[in-house]
Amino acid sequence: MPDTDTPSLTRPALLSFVAGFSVALAISLLSGESSAQASPFYYVVGLPLLCVAVGMISFRFPRDAGRWTVFLALGQCLASLVTDGIGGALATLLFMMVLSLPPFITAVWLSRLALRQRAHNTGQAD
Repeated sequence: MPDTDTPSLTRPALLSFVAGFSVALAISLLSGESSAQASPFYYVVGLPLLCVAVGMISFRFPRDAGRWTVFLALGQCLASLVTDGIGGALATLLFMMVLSLPPFITAVWLSRLALRQRAHNTGQAD
């Protein structure tokens, strides 16, 4: 599979990080809250967007897809550091332990779907 070497791992990790950072930063700036998680907009729009982003990345790079959720959370923590300082980043890190569950489940589910689909396609080609 093309997603097992180190150079190909950089792209999905960076995409996940940027998705987490940009969604959290945008919500913080648009809502006027110091942290994205303090806004109801995060739960209604942001979290579904993050699930879609990590799901797409996990479908394309299905091996050990849970790691993309980690980079997604790190991006959100950096956004909180930018908007709310160290206290906000620490609070976001605690929030991410719980709030990363929906993106994690999405990532694992879509990665398994992709692996099954690839195995099925390989079986048909033989």
